[in-house]
Amino acid sequence: MKTIRININETTKAGKTFLAMIDTFLKGKKGVEIIEEEKSKEEIIEELSNSAKRNITKKYLKEYL
Repeated sequence: MKTIRININETTKAGKTFLAMIDTFLKGKKGVEIIEEEKSKEEIIEELSNSAKRNITKKYLKEYL
């Protein structure tokens, strides 16, 4: 069994379309399971912090190197 993790922004048009497409193709099919995971506030804050650090580092490297 393989696991694939996809982050989908449900508030965007593309995210809504992707979820609708997956639901249409997989409805009633065996062998594929969709698992929804909710993230805690701490996990979201950590991801945003790490992303900001990467962006700052990239900007710094681009400007000074």
